Amino acid sequence: MPNFVVESHTWLPLIQFLPRPLLMKTIGFLNKWWVKKTSLNWNLLVERQMKELFPDAVIIKEKVLGLTKSFVAIGGRETRPDRLT
Repeated sequence: MPNFVVESHTWLPLIQFLPRPLLMKTIGFLNKWWVKKTSLNWNLLVERQMKELFPDAVIIKEKVLGLTKSFVAIGGRETRPDRLT
């Protein structure tokens, strides 16, 4: 689960904790007035999903004030010789 206070796609605080259907409805509604218009075609990944998508990469947690802001996948088989099969 994301734990950064402000969701970076929308600049809205705590919205990333809503269930996806409610999140999409809320963003659609707020797009009428909110300063940052947001497309509804994104999906936030948790660390487990990043590891599944990039099994040979090192997953780095980008942090601000001790809270994970985002995940970055770095490298692959050539940079992780311990993961070669």
